[in-house]
Amino acid sequence: ATTSIFSGVVREPLGGQDTTSPIRADVGHAVTGHRTAVGALVYIHQLPVSRIDEVLGFDRVVFIPSVAVTLKELEDATRRVVKPHCHSLLGKVTYAPDETLSTAVG
Repeated sequence: ATTSIFSGVVREPLGGQDTTSPIRADVGHAVTGHRTAVGALVYIHQLPVSRIDEVLGFDRVVFIPSVAVTLKELEDATRRVVKPHCHSLLGKVTYAPDETLSTAVG
């Protein structure tokens, strides 16, 4: 649940709510779009079991295309897509990092 802040730094400010992150602003995390995630799941679902066994073996972990972004990059991108005259309506993001959590996530 510590990674929920990666959606929170976008969702909360857009909703006019302030949020405090327990994760450092420079910590990165993989993000992907909903089309990519759903497309990958459908593709994997349609593969024959023999092909899945051949490629994955016992380990069923798969990696979906994604990009790594930091909390600060997400926060900044949110501000860039909001019209400047609406910035005052955005909730504020503050950082109160817990090093243990930041290390676990990053």
